[in-house]
Amino acid sequence: MKRILFLMLALIVWSAASTKAQVVIGNSPGALTPHAGAFLDLQSAPYTVEETTYQGKGLLLPRVQLTDENTFGLSGGNQDEAVGMIIYQDGDAIGKGIYLWTKETGQPGKWELIASVE
Repeated sequence: MKRILFLMLALIVWSAASTKAQVVIGNSPGALTPHAGAFLDLQSAPYTVEETTYQGKGLLLPRVQLTDENTFGLSGGNQDEAVGMIIYQDGDAIGKGIYLWTKETGQPGKWELIASVE
C-alpha cells in the first residue's frame, strides 16, 4: 500500500514539474500552442454564427476615469509595481485614449498617452 501511495505521489510531482507556465486564451481550434516568448498569448480565429462570419475577437482594456496624468488613481496594488499597466481612460478630466503607467527611477510615476481617440 505504501509503495502504491509513493508511486502515485511521484507521478503527481513528475507531471507538475513538466507543465509549462505559459497560458493561451482564445478560440483558435488546433492552434492553442503559446508563442515561445509570450507569457500570455491571446488567440482569436474567424468564426461563423448563423451564416455571418466574424473575423475574430479583440482585447477590451479596462475602462477607468483618471483625475490627472500624475496620479495613479486605481484601487489596490502598489503604483511602483504597476509600471507597464495599460488602461483606456474614458473620463472627462483628461483626454480619452489608451494610457501607459510609467515611472523612472527616483521620479514620480505618470500616465502617458499612447493612443488618443479624440
